[in-house]
Amino acid sequence: MSSATQERTAPVAAAPVDAGEPPLGRVLHGLVRDVVAADDLVLLTTAPGGAPTVAAAIERARIAPILATVAGDATVLTRTRSTIAAGVVARYLAAVAEVRGARPARTAGDGRRKGTPDAPAEETR
Repeated sequence: MSSATQERTAPVAAAPVDAGEPPLGRVLHGLVRDVVAADDLVLLTTAPGGAPTVAAAIERARIAPILATVAGDATVLTRTRSTIAAGVVARYLAAVAEVRGARPARTAGDGRRKGTPDAPAEETR
């Protein structure tokens, strides 16, 4: 079985939470506003000042595909083992946070939606 196949079928497992620490869901539910997957990265947008708390909760959960977590003020960036893992982790974190579902980041070129600020200008004929 290839590693890509194993990643698709392997569930996202979190380690047990230490006594006294709030569960991952409680922390994420109150602070996470959006979850976006792009390549092997997962970006979580939080309430202002919430990113360090969210990042610490994610690190304590020890979610297997996550390699690293970096927090700003209102943004958490996680790096995963692969693009597939990023999608799985993003969907998992969105479900735990009870936000509208993870969405892929817009891509350059043909993936851009018409009318968005970074969409290429339409050609004039």
